[in-house]
Amino acid sequence: MAVPATTRPPFVPSRGVGWWAMALCVTVLTVWLTLQSIQLGCTITLVILVIGLYVRNRTAGLTLMWLTWLLAPFLRRIFLLSEPIQTADPLALAPFLITAAVIVLELSQVRLSRRARRLLALVVAGFAVGVPVGLMFAPAAAVFALFAYGTGVGCFVIGYREGDQRTLVLPSVLMIAMPLLALYAFRQYYAPLPEWDFIWQRSADINSVGALETGRVRVWSTLNSPGTFAFVLGVSAIALVAWRRVTPLKVVGLLAVSGALALTYVRSVWVGVVFALLAVIVVTRGGALKRVLPVLAVLAIIGPIVLGGSTGTAIVDRFKSFGSLGSDESTHERVGTRGGLLTVAAGNPIGTGLGSAGESTRLNQTGGGFRYTDNGYLSLLAQVGPVGFLVVMSVILVALSSAWRNAWRRIDTTDVLVFGVLAFLAVEMLAGDALFGIGGMIFWYTSGLAIRRRELHERARL
Repeated sequence: MAVPATTRPPFVPSRGVGWWAMALCVTVLTVWLTLQSIQLGCTITLVILVIGLYVRNRTAGLTLMWLTWLLAPFLRRIFLLSEPIQTADPLALAPFLITAAVIVLELSQVRLSRRARRLLALVVAGFAVGVPVGLMFAPAAAVFALFAYGTGVGCFVIGYREGDQRTLVLPSVLMIAMPLLALYAFRQYYAPLPEWDFIWQRSADINSVGALETGRVRVWSTLNSPGTFAFVLGVSAIALVAWRRVTPLKVVGLLAVSGALALTYVRSVWVGVVFALLAVIVVTRGGALKRVLPVLAVLAIIGPIVLGGSTGTAIVDRFKSFGSLGSDESTHERVGTRGGLLTVAAGNPIGTGLGSAGESTRLNQTGGGFRYTDNGYLSLLAQVGPVGFLVVMSVILVALSSAWRNAWRRIDTTDVLVFGVLAFLAVEMLAGDALFGIGGMIFWYTSGLAIRRRELHERARL
């Protein structure tokens, strides 16, 4: 089913008095919010810009939506030069608000199958299990968590709609944008931090930015932390290797992405990428070796040259730490956190409430909860309890199963890409809450792709 260039939903006026009235109201609202706060004004401007662009051209609107996820944290740092850091920065909400608005527009135009509607209902029901307890103990955190997780689930619709399209917006954006953001990460590592990054490092609560090499930082580019940056780099690396034809330009992009990934020092993402590539080789019955091996050979030859000297030594030492996890301080902290989450989950059969773990806990005025969960599965289990956990996990397993079946057919590299990304995300859930923020958007977007493409393959066999 072809997607028309113009995607104006029926409830958005295109001309006449209705259009002018809407334009006037939006203008007045934008001016008023800007006078209250420049962050608020920027947020509403971005929301209006993406919606208007989406109505005009879906691909352009979605491109700007995904770019907002990558660049909004950088805008926040720029504003920090003149504005003090805020506990609840409106710009932090901008990507969520924009994505939620796009999802509403998508729902007005897409026809979901019965299977897709049932899976979406199950996921929503699973998260909803944790809402009552969350509202009782930390209502602000619970509301935000519901909105954040719900927006991520809504991206299922975006992926589902692109299931029969040759051009996928998110992978295309990542393959072009992330090599460029990787160059900025090199700038952060090898040169003194720009003022906006230095203030962000000192003011924001970034967990562990110190690198093994003296005088360096773990890079985060335009995103808000090394972990988030590494996560998106991992997805981009899989897209560059698995999707479409491997070209010299893509190899150059992959070299930049891999170099920046090394400079994040995030071991879990390194493991996730390796696991995903091995899984891709297995599901294609060795067919992916012809694209994976040449790329690895190029990286092995050029990598030591680009990341040589003391930097190369520091990265090698980080790799060697895999062999000494028993004495690794970071590993001990993660084990302690996971043990605490398991204890909490065991003592709360209906969960501790949505918003009691992860970034949402920052809105909990009592200071309770687990902010750094270090395991997405346990974070989900603690918040929604065993019942909610099993419901959400059942849908994730259906998406993974569908992606495996699609890739096993070896009909299209898109299916290989979808499986590789979902395999990577499943591993990353062991190290953090990949269902929150941009991770959740990518997770459910890719799940929607997997389900839709399974339906198309099944229909083709009839």
